[in-house]
Amino acid sequence: MRLSRNDRIAILIIAAVLVIVNGILYFRHDNAPTSAKGGEKVVEKQDSVVRRAIKHAPEAVKLHHFDPNTADSATFVQLGLRPNVARAIIHYRAAGGIFRQPSDFARIYTLSDSDFRRLKPYIRIKHQTAAKAESIAQKRESTAVISGQPSEKPHLSLLKKLGHTPININTADSTDLQKIPGVGKYYAAKIVKYRNRLGGFISVKQLSEIRGLPQDIVRHVVIDHEPTTKMLINQLTFGQLLRHPYLNFEQVRAILDYRKNYGSISEFGDLKTYSAFADSDFIKLEPYIDFQAPL
Repeated sequence: MRLSRNDRIAILIIAAVLVIVNGILYFRHDNAPTSAKGGEKVVEKQDSVVRRAIKHAPEAVKLHHFDPNTADSATFVQLGLRPNVARAIIHYRAAGGIFRQPSDFARIYTLSDSDFRRLKPYIRIKHQTAAKAESIAQKRESTAVISGQPSEKPHLSLLKKLGHTPININTADSTDLQKIPGVGKYYAAKIVKYRNRLGGFISVKQLSEIRGLPQDIVRHVVIDHEPTTKMLINQLTFGQLLRHPYLNFEQVRAILDYRKNYGSISEFGDLKTYSAFADSDFIKLEPYIDFQAPL
């Protein structure tokens, strides 16, 4: 059937209207606000959270030069340290602790290795402040010297005023030793291990024989009595004798050589012919040797 001219015009008009309507619907769909789509609502919500987090985020850590001998708690917190670490540093100083060089800052047992490495480049220890702290510590110690007592005794009254009980290093366990400023779990275990090998401490100065301990540790410890486990020099094996810190390989070999050739050792004079020993060695060994002969 042949369409009339009017019919053709009507069809064209209808087609044009449909195209226009479809175009409008298409563009409205593509340009719809993100809040109208479920997935994009989530993105919009996350962006909002991020914006709020940025708005309320704490100020960035401010790294700057500092002297650990004089800085206050607020400074340590500003440098990014936790409040409990800042308190530990203040307590360490109050108990007489001194930072003489940047590496000493690592003595704070609550300070993490990462924090120490991060702050080490910013540590500036002024010689006058370290010297002043040392002078104060020495003055405190000197006022504690009582006639008849060794000068290595700490200032016990000062420690008590600061809330610190002096630690008896011959009886303290690992937990007690960690109360000493600058001594953590690792070094407390080293002290106990060295004490067991030694047979007990007869002087607080022997702590200097353990590498890594704070130099001022003697101000916080005491020896109320001197219990020692003595070595039976005529009975112990090579390995048992060598375990003692004051005997080396050559000296132990000399001891066994004398026992093999001459029998029991009755005094240090028996070993003086051996070049492995010096008089200073006998002085160090004297409190730890028992010359009891084998039964």
